[in-house]
Amino acid sequence: MATLSSFQGHKIAIVGDSGVGKSTIFALLTGERFSSYYVKTKERAIATKLVSLPNGTQEKLQLWDTPGADETRTYTSHSIRDVKGVILVFDVSNEDTYLNVNNWIEVINTYSNEDSVPIIVIANKIDKVRNRKVKEEQVQQLGIQKGLLFLETSAKSGLNIEQIAPLMAQELQKRSTINTLESDTLSRMNNTPPKDRSIFSSCNLL
Repeated sequence: MATLSSFQGHKIAIVGDSGVGKSTIFALLTGERFSSYYVKTKERAIATKLVSLPNGTQEKLQLWDTPGADETRTYTSHSIRDVKGVILVFDVSNEDTYLNVNNWIEVINTYSNEDSVPIIVIANKIDKVRNRKVKEEQVQQLGIQKGLLFLETSAKSGLNIEQIAPLMAQELQKRSTINTLESDTLSRMNNTPPKDRSIFSSCNLL
């Protein structure tokens, strides 16, 4: 079994439409500063982040920034393969990016090799108060309907950005614990010897 230092990390893809702030969030998560200058991502970028959790454990995340443009979706579909989690970003000032969240969920389900991967929906750019098109209630409703985690963030101010990685790490840890318990329970059930029914077969009616 690989040690934490040699383990490359849980593969986490950051996906969403172009211009929603994926690369800025990626940069902030990996220790870079916010830049208001937008550059379209044409290829993926990868970085590792070690996350310390309140229970004293650590999880290593391998973050993949992906392009959102249709012409570069090949990179995105490749990046989604073998993911252990997805950070799905949309822009609250652009309703189309919110409506495309369902399309992105389909892409994730199509290309990921896992039965179900944790998805955190990031409602980004909430600093654009006057231009906001997607209400907080809509974000909450989406999360509840789809069974997704969600956060409202501002990559510009940094609001809630620092919560993304710990939230994902905790969800991965929780699912790992559940899977281990289910596996142990199934193993014990399979190893339980059948009950001795000979007492019933030897009974005679008087």
